[in-house]
Amino acid sequence: MGDSQNLSDDQKRRRVAEVLVKPLVGEGMVRRRGVSVEEHEKWIEGLKTRLAYMAPDNLEALRHGIARAAGGTHRNQWPSILTITNMAHTIQFPPDHDSDMVISYMASAAGWKAWNLGPTYAMALRVHLRRARLVPNEYTWRQINRHGEEMARKSVLVSERIKAGRACEADLKWQGRFEGDKAHVRALVFAKKKDEVAA
Repeated sequence: MGDSQNLSDDQKRRRVAEVLVKPLVGEGMVRRRGVSVEEHEKWIEGLKTRLAYMAPDNLEALRHGIARAAGGTHRNQWPSILTITNMAHTIQFPPDHDSDMVISYMASAAGWKAWNLGPTYAMALRVHLRRARLVPNEYTWRQINRHGEEMARKSVLVSERIKAGRACEADLKWQGRFEGDKAHVRALVFAKKKDEVAA
């Protein structure tokens, strides 16, 4: 388990394939009914990304759980991504850190665009990437933007209460976390620019 921190995201994804996906397929696990081969391959790639944080022994435990939860008439079809994620979280919860994918996407044009809309939009984008482990589509962008708007409104309200001397302890804690997260997201978004200047 201790060597996980030294592995790249690609190596962790390959570990999921070797420890969990290939053994299950070898035992007869098949794609869900009505799902095309292409869709299933994309689903498997997303699954490997989602479970990349897990240690090998926990992946083995999850593999047995997935086998027991298989669906279909012959009990040999992959369970839903939600079922697998929930099982994974009961075995090993995701660590509180940004993956290579989150770091890379936040520093991309999409991260810059979100930041230019307002810091809270970029903060909401990071929350989505950490939770979903997938880049946003048109629908999830709308959710991200709504979350960004809500965060911006709350920030204004909390700041006003602090300035007026009416803030409670929860307000002060929220504002502290908010400013810390905003500084971290700003560093992620402008990381490439800093590297270019340093070069």
